[in-house]
Amino acid sequence: MDTKQRTKRLSELLGQLLEKTHDKNMTLGIFIKGVGSQAQALFSLIFSVPFLVLVSLPGISTFFGLIILFFGIRLAIGKEAWIPKRLQTVSIGGPRFYKIFSAVCKLVTWMEKLTRPRWAWVFSWPFSNTLQGILLAINGLCLALPLPPGTNLPPAVAAATLSMGILEKDGLWVLLGYFFFITNAAFFLALFWFGKHILGFLLLSS
Repeated sequence: MDTKQRTKRLSELLGQLLEKTHDKNMTLGIFIKGVGSQAQALFSLIFSVPFLVLVSLPGISTFFGLIILFFGIRLAIGKEAWIPKRLQTVSIGGPRFYKIFSAVCKLVTWMEKLTRPRWAWVFSWPFSNTLQGILLAINGLCLALPLPPGTNLPPAVAAATLSMGILEKDGLWVLLGYFFFITNAAFFLALFWFGKHILGFLLLSS
């Protein structure tokens, strides 16, 4: 984000944007401009939050996952947050968005108590932004896939942790995001392995 903006805590910036959602003229383009150059990580955080509660998200889980995938790719290739001009005028004001955004603000406020700028060497690695973007994109892809209920939590935790680490410049949280990504990969590999063998067993038994 812009240096001037990042003198504020993330929760303060989100709080200011939250108040603007009362205005029906609040658009997606205005929102992206307001959060600055790290909108990719912020959008990944926002759209991973609904998956952190164990509820089904029929019809929107794929959409949310694809958004995380898109912004992860943008981060990986070193591009600013961008959406087509047609989508920039989409209104995100009103009670529904305010309710979602309010929940995100509460979560971020809690997470901020555990985060602070540290371990800057994590961000100084060559291609660190590329790696972080790729991992966010893969987590987004996992969230977008039509998988069994309950399988959204591991990639959502990985995406939220990594996003918060990027936003707060907290190397510890970024490393935790890497760890959760590895456990997430192991989870899906185990799920695939068991599914394959159970299917084979059922076919042999029939």
